[in-house]
Amino acid sequence: MPEPFAELLHQLAAIATDSGTTWLFPGKLPGEPVSYTTIYRRLRTLGFPMRDARVSAIRQLVLQAPAPVVADALGFHEKSTARQVGNAGATWSRYVHR
Repeated sequence: MPEPFAELLHQLAAIATDSGTTWLFPGKLPGEPVSYTTIYRRLRTLGFPMRDARVSAIRQLVLQAPAPVVADALGFHEKSTARQVGNAGATWSRYVHR
């Protein structure tokens, strides 16, 4: 993780450890992580372009791992992740098609 985010994550981890939780982002219920929708709403409220961030993250993942692997891991259809390979600018396929 690049700076300045690395330092912020270290601080957040220290706070979580001091509060007795193992979660970096603890939820309202003891021992549970914060929900996806809560994080999504908080980031959107702060002005983060959530749709663009999600698409960018998927494109970065398919550049680092085969599209079918990403699809299986995230619950996407293989055609969706295969399309993102092209959208991400990859010019060749690194995996055997099923």
